Amino acid sequence: MFPRALDGAFLDVDTHGAPMHVGWTIRLDGPAPSLGGLRRHLAARLDRVPQLRRRLVATTLAAGARRWDDDPAFDIAHHVGAFALPAPGGQGELRAAAGVLLSAPLDPARPLWRMCIVDGLAGGGWALVGQ
Repeated sequence: MFPRALDGAFLDVDTHGAPMHVGWTIRLDGPAPSLGGLRRHLAARLDRVPQLRRRLVATTLAAGARRWDDDPAFDIAHHVGAFALPAPGGQGELRAAAGVLLSAPLDPARPLWRMCIVDGLAGGGWALVGQ
């Protein structure tokens, strides 16, 4: 499967200093899941969203041409991590942590997504940061 025009446009202007991925942060109530628990939960459902296992591969058709292929070495541990906020764990600390996590470029040799559990929020709860 070849990237759609919009995918290709984002990929063409993406650089290490100015990554073009889209990110999000969601704050949730209750205890955070364990890192292993979230990885198992997502891994058990990856068959429902096969795009999450696909990476970009250069083709021999033309210079710069790419296609999406299943990653034969896919490892959920490369995509799902955890981070504990420094005290006091308020909105400022969450914003700063999300900024650090979201500004890191995605590895072009792997499927282009990442998710991180953020624990240690003031008042309880947890967050999920993804791109």
